[in-house]
Amino acid sequence: MRMKKIMILAVTALALAACAKTYAPPAIGFGSWSDVMTKSRAAGTASFVSGDKFDVYGTKTVSSTTSTVFNGVAVTYNGTAWSYSPLRFWDKNASNYSFYAVLPFVDSNADGANDIISSAGSDASFGNFVSNSIEFNAPATNSQDILVASKYSRTASPMTTDVVQLDFNHIASLVDIKVKKDQALADANATVKIIKAQLVSIKNTGSFSVTGYDSSNGNKPTFSGTGWTPDATPTTTTYNPSVDNTNGVLTTELVVSSNTTYDGSGLAGATTPDANALFSDYVVMPQALGTTASDQRLVITYSISTGTAPNVDTNTYTDVAINLASFVKEDSTNTNPDNKTNAGTAITSWMPGTHYTYYVTIGANAIQFTAIVNAWAEVSGYHYLVN
Repeated sequence: MRMKKIMILAVTALALAACAKTYAPPAIGFGSWSDVMTKSRAAGTASFVSGDKFDVYGTKTVSSTTSTVFNGVAVTYNGTAWSYSPLRFWDKNASNYSFYAVLPFVDSNADGANDIISSAGSDASFGNFVSNSIEFNAPATNSQDILVASKYSRTASPMTTDVVQLDFNHIASLVDIKVKKDQALADANATVKIIKAQLVSIKNTGSFSVTGYDSSNGNKPTFSGTGWTPDATPTTTTYNPSVDNTNGVLTTELVVSSNTTYDGSGLAGATTPDANALFSDYVVMPQALGTTASDQRLVITYSISTGTAPNVDTNTYTDVAINLASFVKEDSTNTNPDNKTNAGTAITSWMPGTHYTYYVTIGANAIQFTAIVNAWAEVSGYHYLVN
Protein backbone atom coordinates (compact mmCIF):
# COMPACT_ATOMS: atom_id res chain seq x y z
CA MET A 1 0.00 0.00 0.00
CA ARG A 2 2.82 2.38 0.86
CA MET A 3 4.45 1.76 -2.54
CA LYS A 4 1.10 2.36 -4.23
CA LYS A 5 0.68 5.70 -2.42
CA ILE A 6 4.18 6.76 -3.45
CA MET A 7 3.45 5.87 -7.05
CA ILE A 8 0.18 7.81 -6.95
CA LEU A 9 1.95 10.86 -5.50
CA ALA A 10 4.66 10.65 -8.12
CA VAL A 11 2.14 10.47 -10.94
CA THR A 12 0.23 13.37 -9.42
CA ALA A 13 3.42 15.43 -9.18
CA LEU A 14 4.25 14.70 -12.79
CA ALA A 15 0.76 15.69 -13.84
CA LEU A 16 1.01 18.96 -11.94
CA ALA A 17 4.39 19.65 -13.47
CA ALA A 18 3.01 18.97 -16.91
CA CYS A 19 0.08 21.27 -16.29
CA ALA A 20 2.37 24.00 -15.02
CA LYS A 21 4.52 23.76 -18.11
CA THR A 22 1.56 23.71 -20.46
CA TYR A 23 -0.43 26.56 -18.99
CA ALA A 24 2.19 28.97 -17.65
CA PRO A 25 1.92 32.38 -19.37
CA PRO A 26 4.72 33.23 -21.79
CA ALA A 27 7.43 35.66 -20.78
CA ILE A 28 7.28 39.17 -22.15
CA GLY A 29 9.93 39.32 -24.85
CA PHE A 30 11.53 42.34 -26.49
CA GLY A 31 12.65 42.81 -30.04
CA SER A 32 13.85 45.75 -32.02
CA TRP A 33 13.92 47.52 -34.36
CA SER A 34 14.63 50.95 -35.31
CA ASP A 35 13.15 52.59 -38.40
CA VAL A 36 16.17 54.88 -38.57
CA MET A 37 19.26 52.85 -37.77
CA THR A 38 22.16 54.30 -39.73
CA LYS A 39 25.92 54.70 -39.60
CA SER A 40 25.55 57.10 -36.69
CA ARG A 41 24.98 54.03 -34.52
CA ALA A 42 27.48 51.67 -36.10
CA ALA A 43 29.37 52.89 -39.12
CA GLY A 44 28.53 51.03 -42.29
CA THR A 45 25.88 48.79 -40.71
CA ALA A 46 22.17 48.88 -39.96
CA SER A 47 22.07 46.97 -36.70
CA PHE A 48 22.69 47.17 -32.99
CA VAL A 49 26.00 45.95 -31.60
CA SER A 50 26.58 43.51 -28.77
CA GLY A 51 26.35 45.29 -25.44
CA ASP A 52 23.77 47.86 -26.53
CA LYS A 53 21.25 48.35 -23.77
CA PHE A 54 17.97 50.25 -23.48
CA ASP A 55 15.69 51.22 -20.60
CA VAL A 56 12.13 49.93 -20.93
CA TYR A 57 9.01 51.23 -19.20
CA GLY A 58 5.72 49.35 -19.27
CA THR A 59 2.28 49.25 -17.72
CA LYS A 60 -0.69 46.88 -17.75
CA THR A 61 -4.37 47.53 -17.15
CA VAL A 62 -6.49 45.02 -15.24
CA SER A 63 -10.13 45.82 -14.46
CA SER A 64 -9.56 49.51 -15.28
CA THR A 65 -6.61 49.68 -12.87
CA THR A 66 -3.21 50.47 -14.38
CA SER A 67 -0.05 49.27 -12.70
CA THR A 68 3.66 49.37 -13.50
CA VAL A 69 5.33 46.28 -15.00
CA PHE A 70 8.65 47.78 -16.11
CA ASN A 71 10.23 50.86 -14.56
CA GLY A 72 13.59 51.54 -16.16
CA VAL A 73 14.57 47.90 -16.62
CA ALA A 74 17.70 47.25 -18.67
CA VAL A 75 17.23 45.15 -21.81
CA THR A 76 20.59 44.06 -23.26
CA TYR A 77 21.62 42.88 -26.73
CA ASN A 78 24.16 40.05 -26.91
CA GLY A 79 24.69 40.21 -30.66
CA THR A 80 21.82 37.81 -31.33
CA ALA A 81 18.89 38.56 -29.04
CA TRP A 82 17.63 40.90 -26.32
CA SER A 83 17.28 39.79 -22.70
CA TYR A 84 16.47 41.15 -19.25
CA SER A 85 16.14 39.80 -15.72
CA PRO A 86 14.05 38.87 -13.87
CA LEU A 87 11.48 37.93 -16.50
CA ARG A 88 7.95 39.34 -16.42
CA PHE A 89 5.04 37.29 -17.76
CA TRP A 90 1.98 38.29 -19.72
CA ASP A 91 -1.10 38.63 -17.50
CA LYS A 92 -4.09 36.96 -19.14
CA ASN A 93 -6.38 39.15 -17.03
CA ALA A 94 -4.92 42.35 -18.46
CA SER A 95 -6.88 44.25 -21.09
CA ASN A 96 -3.97 46.38 -22.29
CA TYR A 97 -0.18 46.79 -22.12
CA SER A 98 1.81 49.93 -23.05
CA PHE A 99 5.57 50.27 -23.47
CA TYR A 100 8.19 52.87 -24.35
CA ALA A 101 11.98 52.82 -24.10
CA VAL A 102 15.10 54.97 -24.19
CA LEU A 103 18.58 54.04 -25.38
CA PRO A 104 21.24 54.12 -24.00
CA PHE A 105 20.54 52.68 -20.58
CA VAL A 106 22.35 54.53 -17.79
CA ASP A 107 22.54 52.75 -14.45
CA SER A 108 24.50 54.61 -11.82
CA ASN A 109 21.77 54.44 -9.19
CA ALA A 110 21.65 51.60 -6.72
CA ASP A 111 17.97 50.96 -7.43
CA GLY A 112 18.55 50.60 -11.17
CA ALA A 113 16.51 53.72 -11.97
CA ASN A 114 17.19 55.43 -15.29
CA ASP A 115 19.49 58.44 -15.12
CA ILE A 116 18.24 59.79 -18.46
CA ILE A 117 14.62 60.24 -17.43
CA SER A 118 13.91 62.53 -14.48
CA SER A 119 10.10 62.48 -14.61
CA ALA A 120 7.89 60.11 -16.57
CA GLY A 121 4.20 60.48 -17.26
CA SER A 122 1.55 58.08 -16.05
CA ASP A 123 -1.95 57.00 -17.03
CA ALA A 124 -2.99 58.96 -20.15
CA SER A 125 0.39 60.71 -20.28
CA PHE A 126 2.39 57.51 -19.89
CA GLY A 127 5.51 57.84 -22.03
CA ASN A 128 5.73 61.61 -21.76
CA PHE A 129 8.93 62.43 -19.96
CA VAL A 130 11.57 65.03 -19.20
CA SER A 131 15.18 63.95 -19.19
CA ASN A 132 17.90 64.91 -16.79
CA SER A 133 20.69 67.07 -18.14
CA ILE A 134 22.56 65.23 -20.90
CA GLU A 135 26.09 66.12 -21.95
CA PHE A 136 27.35 65.65 -25.50
CA ASN A 137 31.09 65.32 -25.12
CA ALA A 138 33.82 65.89 -27.67
CA PRO A 139 34.59 64.05 -29.81
CA ALA A 140 31.03 63.51 -31.01
CA THR A 141 31.03 59.72 -30.97
CA ASN A 142 28.35 57.25 -32.02
CA SER A 143 27.68 56.38 -28.38
CA GLN A 144 25.95 59.74 -27.98
CA ASP A 145 23.21 58.76 -30.41
CA ILE A 146 20.16 58.88 -28.11
CA LEU A 147 17.09 56.93 -29.23
CA VAL A 148 13.49 57.02 -28.00
CA ALA A 149 11.09 54.25 -28.95
CA SER A 150 7.69 54.85 -30.45
CA LYS A 151 4.98 54.08 -27.90
CA TYR A 152 3.86 50.46 -28.19
CA SER A 153 0.42 49.41 -27.04
CA ARG A 154 -1.35 46.12 -27.46
CA THR A 155 -4.34 44.24 -26.12
CA ALA A 156 -3.06 41.43 -23.97
CA SER A 157 -6.09 39.19 -24.27
CA PRO A 158 -6.22 36.72 -25.81
CA MET A 159 -2.71 36.13 -24.57
CA THR A 160 -0.10 35.58 -27.29
CA THR A 161 3.62 35.08 -27.53
CA ASP A 162 4.16 38.18 -29.69
CA VAL A 163 7.28 40.08 -28.79
CA VAL A 164 7.20 43.76 -27.91
CA GLN A 165 8.70 45.17 -31.10
CA LEU A 166 10.12 48.61 -30.38
CA ASP A 167 10.75 51.11 -33.16
CA PHE A 168 13.41 53.61 -32.09
CA ASN A 169 13.84 57.19 -33.28
CA HIS A 170 16.92 59.43 -33.19
CA ILE A 171 16.50 62.49 -30.98
CA ALA A 172 19.96 63.95 -31.57
CA SER A 173 21.20 65.64 -34.76
CA LEU A 174 23.86 64.46 -37.18
CA VAL A 175 26.31 66.94 -38.77
CA ASP A 176 28.79 66.61 -41.67
CA ILE A 177 31.01 69.37 -43.08
CA LYS A 178 32.70 69.09 -46.47
CA VAL A 179 34.93 71.50 -48.40
CA LYS A 180 35.55 72.24 -52.08
CA LYS A 181 37.18 74.96 -54.17
CA ASP A 182 35.36 77.06 -56.71
CA GLN A 183 35.72 76.70 -60.45
CA ALA A 184 37.98 79.74 -60.84
CA LEU A 185 40.63 78.23 -58.56
CA ALA A 186 40.32 74.88 -60.29
CA ASP A 187 40.78 76.53 -63.68
CA ALA A 188 43.89 78.26 -62.33
CA ASN A 189 45.28 74.94 -61.09
CA ALA A 190 45.44 76.44 -57.62
CA THR A 191 46.24 74.20 -54.66
CA VAL A 192 43.92 74.70 -51.71
CA LYS A 193 44.82 73.20 -48.36
CA ILE A 194 42.88 73.11 -45.10
CA ILE A 195 45.37 73.60 -42.27
CA LYS A 196 43.06 73.84 -39.26
CA ALA A 197 39.33 73.50 -38.61
CA GLN A 198 37.08 73.59 -35.56
CA LEU A 199 33.38 73.74 -34.73
CA VAL A 200 33.19 76.32 -31.96
CA SER A 201 30.60 77.31 -29.32
CA ILE A 202 28.41 74.27 -29.85
CA LYS A 203 25.99 73.93 -26.93
CA ASN A 204 26.43 70.49 -25.46
CA THR A 205 24.38 70.28 -22.23
CA GLY A 206 20.62 70.25 -21.97
CA SER A 207 17.50 68.18 -21.42
CA PHE A 208 14.98 66.62 -23.76
CA SER A 209 11.18 66.49 -23.41
CA VAL A 210 8.75 64.09 -25.06
CA THR A 211 5.32 65.75 -25.04
CA GLY A 212 3.28 63.00 -26.69
CA TYR A 213 3.09 60.36 -29.40
CA ASP A 214 1.68 60.75 -32.91
CA SER A 215 -0.96 58.07 -33.42
CA SER A 216 -1.17 58.97 -37.13
CA ASN A 217 2.55 58.30 -37.60
CA GLY A 218 3.32 55.03 -35.89
CA ASN A 219 3.11 56.50 -32.38
CA LYS A 220 6.43 58.29 -32.86
CA PRO A 221 7.43 60.66 -30.04
CA THR A 222 6.51 64.32 -30.48
CA PHE A 223 8.08 67.39 -28.94
CA SER A 224 7.97 71.18 -28.87
CA GLY A 225 10.48 73.06 -31.02
CA THR A 226 13.76 71.18 -31.16
CA GLY A 227 12.64 69.15 -28.14
CA TRP A 228 15.79 70.22 -26.31
CA THR A 229 16.27 72.92 -23.68
CA PRO A 230 19.86 74.03 -23.00
CA ASP A 231 20.86 74.10 -19.34
CA ALA A 232 20.19 77.34 -17.46
CA THR A 233 23.90 77.97 -17.60
CA PRO A 234 24.66 76.13 -20.84
CA THR A 235 28.12 74.86 -21.53
CA THR A 236 29.63 74.76 -24.98
CA THR A 237 32.27 72.61 -26.57
CA THR A 238 34.66 72.71 -29.50
CA TYR A 239 34.69 69.83 -31.96
CA ASN A 240 37.84 69.01 -33.87
CA PRO A 241 37.91 67.40 -37.34
CA SER A 242 37.29 63.70 -37.79
CA VAL A 243 40.55 63.48 -39.74
CA ASP A 244 43.79 63.23 -37.74
CA ASN A 245 44.38 66.45 -35.83
CA THR A 246 45.69 68.05 -32.67
CA ASN A 247 43.38 70.75 -31.33
CA GLY A 248 42.00 71.34 -34.79
CA VAL A 249 45.35 71.46 -36.56
CA LEU A 250 45.38 68.72 -39.18
CA THR A 251 48.27 66.29 -38.84
CA THR A 252 48.45 66.29 -42.64
CA GLU A 253 47.01 69.31 -44.41
CA LEU A 254 43.89 68.39 -46.37
CA VAL A 255 44.34 69.10 -50.07
CA VAL A 256 40.93 70.11 -51.40
CA SER A 257 39.84 68.02 -54.36
CA SER A 258 40.08 69.48 -57.86
CA ASN A 259 36.71 67.95 -58.64
CA THR A 260 34.68 71.09 -58.07
CA THR A 261 31.18 70.51 -59.42
CA TYR A 262 28.19 69.20 -57.54
CA ASP A 263 26.78 65.90 -58.67
CA GLY A 264 23.07 65.10 -58.86
CA SER A 265 22.75 64.45 -55.15
CA GLY A 266 24.31 67.79 -54.23
CA LEU A 267 27.56 66.32 -52.95
CA ALA A 268 30.82 68.10 -53.68
CA GLY A 269 32.54 66.06 -56.34
CA ALA A 270 30.86 63.52 -58.57
CA THR A 271 33.52 60.83 -58.29
CA THR A 272 34.87 61.12 -54.73
CA PRO A 273 32.22 63.05 -52.79
CA ASP A 274 33.69 62.17 -49.38
CA ALA A 275 37.33 63.00 -50.20
CA ASN A 276 36.97 66.50 -48.74
CA ALA A 277 35.11 65.61 -45.55
CA LEU A 278 36.29 67.53 -42.49
CA PHE A 279 33.60 66.47 -40.00
CA SER A 280 31.80 63.17 -40.55
CA ASP A 281 28.79 61.79 -38.64
CA TYR A 282 29.05 64.11 -35.65
CA VAL A 283 26.21 63.39 -33.20
CA VAL A 284 25.30 66.71 -31.57
CA MET A 285 22.61 68.18 -29.34
CA PRO A 286 19.73 69.75 -31.31
CA GLN A 287 19.69 73.51 -30.75
CA ALA A 288 18.80 76.89 -32.18
CA LEU A 289 21.66 78.48 -34.12
CA GLY A 290 22.51 82.04 -33.16
CA THR A 291 23.42 84.83 -35.55
CA THR A 292 26.05 86.72 -33.54
CA ALA A 293 29.80 86.43 -34.03
CA SER A 294 30.12 84.47 -30.77
CA ASP A 295 27.49 81.86 -31.65
CA GLN A 296 27.96 78.45 -33.25
CA ARG A 297 30.55 78.72 -36.01
CA LEU A 298 33.12 76.95 -38.12
CA VAL A 299 36.63 78.36 -37.84
CA ILE A 300 39.15 77.34 -40.49
CA THR A 301 42.69 78.17 -41.53
CA TYR A 302 43.49 77.48 -45.16
CA SER A 303 46.01 78.34 -47.87
CA ILE A 304 45.76 79.00 -51.61
CA SER A 305 48.85 78.40 -53.76
CA THR A 306 49.28 79.19 -57.43
CA GLY A 307 52.16 78.78 -59.86
CA THR A 308 54.84 76.13 -60.08
CA ALA A 309 58.20 75.82 -58.34
CA PRO A 310 60.24 77.86 -57.92
CA ASN A 311 57.60 80.52 -58.59
CA VAL A 312 54.84 79.52 -56.16
CA ASP A 313 52.67 82.18 -54.56
CA THR A 314 50.93 81.13 -51.34
CA ASN A 315 48.43 83.10 -49.29
CA THR A 316 47.34 81.80 -45.90
CA TYR A 317 44.05 82.86 -44.28
CA THR A 318 44.04 82.27 -40.54
CA ASP A 319 41.06 81.54 -38.28
CA VAL A 320 38.35 82.56 -40.72
CA ALA A 321 35.08 82.33 -38.79
CA ILE A 322 31.87 81.24 -40.55
CA ASN A 323 28.64 81.52 -38.55
CA LEU A 324 26.61 78.34 -39.05
CA ALA A 325 23.39 80.35 -39.27
CA SER A 326 24.76 81.98 -42.43
CA PHE A 327 24.55 78.74 -44.40
CA VAL A 328 21.51 78.49 -46.64
CA LYS A 329 19.77 75.45 -48.01
CA GLU A 330 20.90 74.22 -51.39
CA ASP A 331 18.83 75.29 -54.41
CA SER A 332 18.71 72.30 -56.77
CA THR A 333 17.26 74.46 -59.57
CA ASN A 334 20.35 76.67 -59.78
CA THR A 335 22.57 75.47 -62.63
CA ASN A 336 25.68 77.29 -61.41
CA PRO A 337 27.64 74.59 -59.49
CA ASP A 338 29.45 77.19 -57.38
CA ASN A 339 26.43 79.23 -56.37
CA LYS A 340 23.77 76.69 -55.49
CA THR A 341 22.15 78.77 -52.75
CA ASN A 342 18.56 79.64 -52.06
CA ALA A 343 18.24 82.98 -50.28
CA GLY A 344 15.82 82.99 -47.36
CA THR A 345 16.24 79.33 -46.45
CA ALA A 346 18.90 79.58 -43.80
CA ILE A 347 19.16 76.66 -41.40
CA THR A 348 18.33 78.23 -38.05
CA SER A 349 18.07 75.11 -35.86
CA TRP A 350 19.37 71.58 -35.64
CA MET A 351 16.33 69.32 -35.26
CA PRO A 352 16.14 65.80 -33.78
CA GLY A 353 16.62 62.91 -36.18
CA THR A 354 17.93 65.15 -38.95
CA HIS A 355 21.19 64.88 -40.86
CA TYR A 356 22.78 68.20 -41.88
CA THR A 357 25.51 68.36 -44.50
CA TYR A 358 27.35 71.68 -44.81
CA TYR A 359 29.47 72.59 -47.82
CA VAL A 360 32.17 75.25 -47.67
CA THR A 361 33.32 76.51 -51.06
CA ILE A 362 36.70 78.23 -50.97
CA GLY A 363 37.07 80.88 -53.64
CA ALA A 364 39.77 83.32 -54.65
CA ASN A 365 37.80 86.25 -53.29
CA ALA A 366 35.40 84.83 -50.75
CA ILE A 367 34.09 81.70 -49.08
CA GLN A 368 30.61 80.65 -50.13
CA PHE A 369 28.27 78.46 -48.10
CA THR A 370 25.61 75.91 -48.90
CA ALA A 371 23.97 73.14 -46.92
CA ILE A 372 21.50 70.34 -47.40
CA VAL A 373 19.32 68.42 -44.96
CA ASN A 374 19.01 64.65 -45.29
CA ALA A 375 16.53 62.53 -43.37
CA TRP A 376 18.21 59.58 -41.68
CA ALA A 377 17.69 56.44 -43.70
CA GLU A 378 14.98 53.95 -42.84
CA VAL A 379 15.50 50.21 -42.72
CA SER A 380 13.11 47.27 -42.53
CA GLY A 381 12.23 45.97 -39.07
CA TYR A 382 13.31 42.75 -37.47
CA HIS A 383 13.01 41.39 -33.98
CA TYR A 384 14.17 38.78 -31.52
CA LEU A 385 12.18 36.82 -29.00
CA VAL A 386 13.30 36.37 -25.42
CA ASN A 387 11.86 33.05 -24.24
